[in-house]
Amino acid sequence: MLVSSKGSITGFISRSEMLSRLKIILSSLMVLLVARLVTSLSNFQIENSSPYKQFPGLGFYTFYNMSVTWGEAWEQCRSDGGHLLIINSKQELKVATDLIKKNTEAYYTYIGVHDLLKQNHFITVKDEDFQSSQYNRLSSNQRITLENVENCMALTSSGFLHHLNCKQRYPFICELEQTAGIQ
Repeated sequence: MLVSSKGSITGFISRSEMLSRLKIILSSLMVLLVARLVTSLSNFQIENSSPYKQFPGLGFYTFYNMSVTWGEAWEQCRSDGGHLLIINSKQELKVATDLIKKNTEAYYTYIGVHDLLKQNHFITVKDEDFQSSQYNRLSSNQRITLENVENCMALTSSGFLHHLNCKQRYPFICELEQTAGIQ
């Protein structure tokens, strides 16, 4: 196919034939582009889907309704890029108790507090002291004694803490800090 200096087509195909083929090519390209866009958006949603829900001013939280040991819960939260829940405010306590009420009938839910390093000295998974926290609300029937082997904390839907044997299996709550965002 040759094009003259005046824009007329000489050679094998007519101008209308060329326009017709060009329309077909453009239509095919458009279909391919739309298909790629749809595939990209689907992959984006899958890769960026997250079980975490944002609570503005607090962070991102998710409730795992599977019974695991405290160590397995700690591992899951770490693999998510977060940590087991640490209660730092009344608002955070409310979020946690609401998540428990909404997601499980289990009495206990693991959080990120333990005394694994020193008996009766509870710290968070971020190595912060939990003993003096105003959110350290042990239920009235909890007595910590030196003989206790119950080293991990769990929260009830009523907002009280219980120390439990870390090998028992319960659901758990993970937290991503507000600054961490969703991976």
